[in-house]
Amino acid sequence: MPTKDGIVHVSAASEVKSIQIIINLGQPTETGPEPPSEAPKGAFIRQVFPGPDNATMKIRTSFVPDDLTQDTSIQISDPDPGELAKWKQLLGDPENIDIDAGDIIMRVNEEGGTVTWLPENMNQDPIIHRFQPRTEGEPGGATIGEFIKCWNDGGQTAAAASSCWSRL
Repeated sequence: MPTKDGIVHVSAASEVKSIQIIINLGQPTETGPEPPSEAPKGAFIRQVFPGPDNATMKIRTSFVPDDLTQDTSIQISDPDPGELAKWKQLLGDPENIDIDAGDIIMRVNEEGGTVTWLPENMNQDPIIHRFQPRTEGEPGGATIGEFIKCWNDGGQTAAAASSCWSRL
C-alpha cells in the first residue's frame, strides 16, 4: 500500500485552548451520494404561453402523475434564462431551434431520463433525447439522484420540480 506523507499547517486565535485533529487512514469519510428516494412516477411538462398583457411570456410546469388518483400539480413562473438553458442542455443542446415554440415532456427514474420537445410547427421534427446519470469524474449526464431527492423533499409537485431543475 503506497504511503502519502502530507503536511498540515494549523493556526488558531489566542483564545483557542485546544485543537482536535482526526486522521483518516484510508477509510472513506463519506459513503457517497445517497441513493435516490422514490423516483417520480409521471411526466413533467413545460409549456410557454402569453402572460396577461400578451406582451410577456409565462412558463407553465406541470407534473402529471401516472396514478390517476393523484392530482396534477401546476407551477406558473416568469421566464428564467437558467431554466431555459437547463432544458436546452437536457435536450442535447440542439441548434437553431426556439424551444419556447413547443412543449417539452420529461420522464426520469434512477437509471436516466427522456426529454422530448414537440414543436408547435408541424413542419419541424420533434427532438427526443435520452440522458444517463452523471458518472463521477466524467462529463455529461445528469445528477438524477439529487433532482429526485430535491423533488421528494419539496413535496413532489411541479413547484418542487421547478426549484430543482438546476440539480439535473
